Amino acid sequence: MPKDCKDNNGHLRCDACDYQKLKKLENNPDVRELRDKIEQMNIRLSECRTENQMLKRSLYLAKQMVYKEVGETSGDFKTLLKHGEESGFRVERRTRTENVLVLRKKVQDLQDYLRKLEGHEPDRCKAQKTPSEEFVKKRIPEERKAYWRMELERRIARENAEKEITPIAKECSELRKKIVAEKAQFRDLNNELNLLRAEYQSQVLKSEEDMGLIQSFETLQTQLQETLKERAEIREELAGYRERNRRLEGEISTTKDELQMLYNRAKDNNILIDSLTNKHKQIQEAIESEKSIVRQNVDRYRNELQDMRENYEEDLKLLDTLQKITYERNSFIDKLNEDIIEGIEIVVEEPEVIEKPPEIVPAEESQPPADETSKKGKKPPKKGKDKPKKGEELKQEELPTPLEEVKEEIDTKALESNSKILQMMIECAKYKTLLDAARVENDRLTYITSLQEKQMNDVATQVVETGRIIMQKDAEKKDLSDKIQKLQKSIAQKKKKLNVFVQAKNELEELAIKVEAQREENDFLRSFLNSAVENKFEEFDLYRTFVTETREFFVNTLQEIKDTLKQKEESLEEKNVPEPSAEEGAAEA
Repeated sequence: MPKDCKDNNGHLRCDACDYQKLKKLENNPDVRELRDKIEQMNIRLSECRTENQMLKRSLYLAKQMVYKEVGETSGDFKTLLKHGEESGFRVERRTRTENVLVLRKKVQDLQDYLRKLEGHEPDRCKAQKTPSEEFVKKRIPEERKAYWRMELERRIARENAEKEITPIAKECSELRKKIVAEKAQFRDLNNELNLLRAEYQSQVLKSEEDMGLIQSFETLQTQLQETLKERAEIREELAGYRERNRRLEGEISTTKDELQMLYNRAKDNNILIDSLTNKHKQIQEAIESEKSIVRQNVDRYRNELQDMRENYEEDLKLLDTLQKITYERNSFIDKLNEDIIEGIEIVVEEPEVIEKPPEIVPAEESQPPADETSKKGKKPPKKGKDKPKKGEELKQEELPTPLEEVKEEIDTKALESNSKILQMMIECAKYKTLLDAARVENDRLTYITSLQEKQMNDVATQVVETGRIIMQKDAEKKDLSDKIQKLQKSIAQKKKKLNVFVQAKNELEELAIKVEAQREENDFLRSFLNSAVENKFEEFDLYRTFVTETREFFVNTLQEIKDTLKQKEESLEEKNVPEPSAEEGAAEA
């Protein structure tokens, strides 16, 4: 509020008083005289300015006339006036006029010369010479009269100009003095005007301040009326507020109980959250341990696969060597069989030669085969000749004993080699099946590890999003708390007398807001933990199913390998019961 300003009489200042003072100042005769003087001085100044401009114009014209007469435009007018009184100036002036006359004569000579060139005859009255002739001072007296006439005219004009310039110069000096005086008066009047303007501005500012005071007084009156009305309304509302306060006390007690319950629930929820976080950590540790186990198994399977590949390559090399050995053995057995058969034939033929005379040929050798006899057209031998004797039969029965022994040895060797080859083939098939199973398991493990990595990445992104959402919630909480504080301050400033009710209400609102925020946080964390636990249980179920499937796969493969081995052993036993011949063993090898 501005301070109250008072006059000398003791009453408050206002715009009406200032307006009356301004009217009095305007009606004052001194002020009117000063205003009239200022107007007259302004008129006089404008007239002096016009006269000064006219005099400047006339001076300029006079200077131009003098410059034309003298012939010098660059010098100052004052120097010309000084030089005009001296004798040297006259001498220079004479020489200048002489030069003018000489130049005129030269021009005339040039004109006559041009006329001669064009074919015109010059005037006889005027005796002129060629332009090559130099002008001499002897010809100057011919033009002396014209020169002195011009000199007299110049002097007369100069004297007349001096006579005309002297009063003009006096008038100029007087006018300059008057202008200086007028300027001094004008400055004084300007100073007086500035003082009057300053006083007028001060009066205007005072009037504005007074108007502001009046407006502020009016606003105060309106505010007082409004405050009176508000007080009446507040008194009416206080009765209602007292009844409401009684009701609110009961509500506050109930809300306090509810808040205590909510606080206890929040504690329980925090305990649950801590337990769930611990479970989550345990689950993560279990997952990491399972991951490490899976990685170890994968490494172990890779090493086993590498060993199996190396063993498989070595077995393939061994198989190649065994095939070569069996091939060589079979060829060697064939050769042995041939050699044995040839040796038996030789052994059989030698005793016949000893017993029989050389003339008699044995029936078996002399008798050609049936096909040859049929081809040659000979008759088959008689039945009586085909029957051998008793001694020969006994010899033949005693001779084939070493051949049978050799055949039995060959058959046993062939069976042993066949059994070894079958065992090698079975082992190779077993290694192949194990290799295929390991490859399948490796593919499935890589697929499951990729799935687990994706799920872990999803969980990490969810955790980051939850952290970001929690940060947003915290920022919103801070904003709400700041707004609540601002509202509390504004309410406390506006309504100090109703502090009890407002504080209770604000506390209830704050508590309600905090409870809602805590509920939202608890619900969000509960949902997040439930989703995380469900995802982890799904991962464990997937891992269990994978482990069971791999176990079943390995068990089935081992069972199939055992069944195949049993079948092959049974087939070998069945084959070993009837003893095969040497040729069959060689063919099987």
